[in-house]
Amino acid sequence: MSAPSTLEAHAKPVGLRLIIAYKVIKAALVLGVAVLLTLAPEKASAFTEHLIHALAERGALLHRIGEWLRAHGAATLVTDARMVAWVDGVTTGLEGALLISGSAWGEWVVVGSLALLIPAELISLERSFSLAKVVVIVVNVAIVAYLVHLRLRARRGGVPRASA
Repeated sequence: MSAPSTLEAHAKPVGLRLIIAYKVIKAALVLGVAVLLTLAPEKASAFTEHLIHALAERGALLHRIGEWLRAHGAATLVTDARMVAWVDGVTTGLEGALLISGSAWGEWVVVGSLALLIPAELISLERSFSLAKVVVIVVNVAIVAYLVHLRLRARRGGVPRASA
């Protein structure tokens, strides 16, 4: 059997390429939201006020959600959303860059950062259940499990390094 070419030896597994694509796309989208919230906070606040008004007219449950949003202030919500978007977008982008670099420690950084979020996501799910939260938790747990599996397999010599 012939030795693999340099290109084949350095190819990243499909699962890792999917995680990288997810991280890069998510970072771009979230940073786009952060930029919009930074450059047009008045429009974001106006949209939030419009949303609160629309919710108030749509039944008892949505009216309560609208009142909760109103009580917490549209400007505060926009400021908080802007800060969360910047932090999430930058950290997700850094995680994607670490995975692209192919370094083992970069993969462990991603494992650690995602694993740290899982308990908070579970607590959030307990407080208010939503299918979106379940999907986020499942995806994050799957990424952590896959990257740990990949790193442990590479450590045992079962998989060539993802890149040099």
